[in-house]
Amino acid sequence: MKTNRYRKHVSSSSQELQIREATYRFVTCSEIWALFMSDDMLYSEPRNGTETSEEKAKREDAKEWANRLKFVKEKKKKEREIAQEQQQKAKEKKLAGDFVTGQTVVATHDISVRGKIAVKKGWEGVVQGPSLNHPQERLNVLFKERRDKKQQPQRTKPIEADSHCLVRSL
Repeated sequence: MKTNRYRKHVSSSSQELQIREATYRFVTCSEIWALFMSDDMLYSEPRNGTETSEEKAKREDAKEWANRLKFVKEKKKKEREIAQEQQQKAKEKKLAGDFVTGQTVVATHDISVRGKIAVKKGWEGVVQGPSLNHPQERLNVLFKERRDKKQQPQRTKPIEADSHCLVRSL
């Protein structure tokens, strides 16, 4: 038995650690596996054609756990589907003028940016969502083509909001 300055007594056979008056025993993973888990659960058929009451109880427990796991998986799948439906509904939330994200719209007038016409009347675009600065009044619309050759979404007013509206649905 060896002793070091931390009052650690190590025995080569017992794998024990003593700190002050407490003794701690180290156990390998294989020993824990042997204590708490048996490979009997892995066998679906009884061994040697006979089955003891203990083996039968273990097999029934395994079936019960399998049923529980199946139930939990089905429940989680339903919860995921419900969450996805809620996310889809949130995406389809009505915007200003009762437009929906992803809806195709048409410009009702020429839209100018800094005095130059960027979008001509009748050009199509897709609603991307509400405007960041004025979400209740304006929409971000990405037009398929612009005269100024930019790919930025245009902040526009919907047809129901103003008589000088800029987009309408198809």
